[in-house]
Amino acid sequence: MIIQFNPTKLCKQPFFMEIVNYLYLNQPVTLRAIKRQFPFQKNIDKLIEEFVKEGYIERGVRINKFYEQ
Repeated sequence: MIIQFNPTKLCKQPFFMEIVNYLYLNQPVTLRAIKRQFPFQKNIDKLIEEFVKEGYIERGVRINKFYEQ
């Protein structure tokens, strides 16, 4: 179980915990797989870029384009 201490505005979004749990259970994951898993999530590309920018998740090797927790 992941516990957040002093969560930021970005971390308070419901999608944040969903993506963190998904990445924890499914490693490594491509962006295509994330989009398949969350088809109704709006602006998923923008949200993932924000999570990467803040350092919550990271990109794998550019050749494979995997995302990791």
